[in-house]
Amino acid sequence: VEALEQMACGLGFYRENEGPRKGEKGTMFKWEAPKGGEEARDGPFWYLRAPTREAAEKLAAVVGERGVLVKCLVDLWSDGDTLEAMALDLRQGAVEDAALRPDVEDRKSRVACFSDKGSTFQFSCEGFGRRIPMQEQLAVIDVLCRACGHVGKVSLKQPQYDFYVGNTAVSPKEHNLPSIPDHWYFGLLLCRTTTWYDA
Repeated sequence: VEALEQMACGLGFYRENEGPRKGEKGTMFKWEAPKGGEEARDGPFWYLRAPTREAAEKLAAVVGERGVLVKCLVDLWSDGDTLEAMALDLRQGAVEDAALRPDVEDRKSRVACFSDKGSTFQFSCEGFGRRIPMQEQLAVIDVLCRACGHVGKVSLKQPQYDFYVGNTAVSPKEHNLPSIPDHWYFGLLLCRTTTWYDA
């Protein structure tokens, strides 16, 4: 978190309640710990509230080139304690056919794969402390495609858009990792670091 903060400060961001230093210009950003209380603080998914889309994209460009301990940055569309809760979080009401939230509709308007059949996309599904089996990945993708209404074509080589699905579900002593509450995340991948090493 501290390393990301330094990168953000280098782009003219500053901590909430601090303001820029004398003679500097800056834009406020806000860090938030993972959901799930103190037990979740060891989780890999932290929230960075960027002031604008442009600010998020600038930070993503720097992190994509120089980030080492950061695997990716995601424009978060939805999250929840279960896959079903995450899918419902995309909507205004707690029913499957409810309209999408206004902020989700706004995000969709910037992504061609929801309106252009010729556009391409893919899904990246990653678990922390576990590998998500292919059958489960396909079920997750099906739920999210139905919820959002993708109309573009899937491309695994060079997609125009990469959607990210992350999950934490770590039980005590599993893989030598701390216990972390089950939580799901979904959004548009802004960058994936080129310096990340996957064990």
